[in-house]
Amino acid sequence: MSQEPILPATSDIPVIAKAMPPARRSWGSPRERVMRLLDYSRRQRFTFLSAPAGYGKTTALADWYYRMADAGERVVWFSADRRDREPECFWVNFHSAVYTALGLDVDATRARARSMARDKAIITMANELSLAAREAGDVFIIVEGFDVISGYETLDELLSLMLALSGSVHMVLSSRERFSKHSFEGHTIPDVVLSISHEALRLTRDEIACELAAACPAAPTEDEVRLVEEKTLGWAAAVGMLLDDIAAGKTAAQAAGGLNGTDPRLGEVFEYEVFSTLEERERSFLLRTSSFAVLSERIAGYTLGDGDYGPLLDHLAKRNALIFPNGQGRGECELHPLFSQWLMRE
Repeated sequence: MSQEPILPATSDIPVIAKAMPPARRSWGSPRERVMRLLDYSRRQRFTFLSAPAGYGKTTALADWYYRMADAGERVVWFSADRRDREPECFWVNFHSAVYTALGLDVDATRARARSMARDKAIITMANELSLAAREAGDVFIIVEGFDVISGYETLDELLSLMLALSGSVHMVLSSRERFSKHSFEGHTIPDVVLSISHEALRLTRDEIACELAAACPAAPTEDEVRLVEEKTLGWAAAVGMLLDDIAAGKTAAQAAGGLNGTDPRLGEVFEYEVFSTLEERERSFLLRTSSFAVLSERIAGYTLGDGDYGPLLDHLAKRNALIFPNGQGRGECELHPLFSQWLMRE
């Protein structure tokens, strides 16, 4: 009599694609300024790469991954997603990705870990990874989508692993949410931490000029470069759309002049990558204040009436919802102008 095979639970099956970085891009070239920033992670235990959607975090990390791998460095890629909010699922995927990349025995170590309490299994993993780094050189582990597990037990467990690793294992954590060494209540993060924000990732005027020079039949003028910079604020997603318009036959000035928050390509980013990720109270607040040149607790209170707007603004800024401190030191923030235009239309 035949017997149906006993299949493992879904959470027991590693998702191989999560350990695969995006394919090498066939267009453009790595941004050397950003590559140098990421190279600083060689001297850090933890590197936090935090920026809103569309600032090129994943592209930069993939470029850096391949550069490191080509140089013979031991580098691991892991993409977190919502399934990883469940700790057991996360550890199956993370263990498989890291141990496979480092040439460690996945099955034997996994079976051994299952016989232990999870806290002991995490310490055992930290010891095994630290030993592998000591024997064969530094190890770099890239976790893309770190913010997906924020607020879940998985994050606390991953932090426990990170803090137990030796200094030869370097964690590079990419996130839409803004993190720093002070972001994790109950965990003391060491000083050997590098934080890279959207300000470091946004395209500079010189980088925009280079992109335009490569795309335009004629060399861009200084006015055209300045116009593109002012319209996009160096946001890679908007610059990319503008370059598509140039490839379709527009001049740089025409493309920049026609780019606004009502562009359906930008609307898709704003709707699905930014707005839909916010809480209802946050969405309502942004819709009511999108026409303001500057946002602050004082301005919101004066315009909208009494309310506890300070924590709300802080949370929106921490969420990197295309709202940024304006550097005036008065608790003031500004929306990206293209996002503000989209909100006003909504």
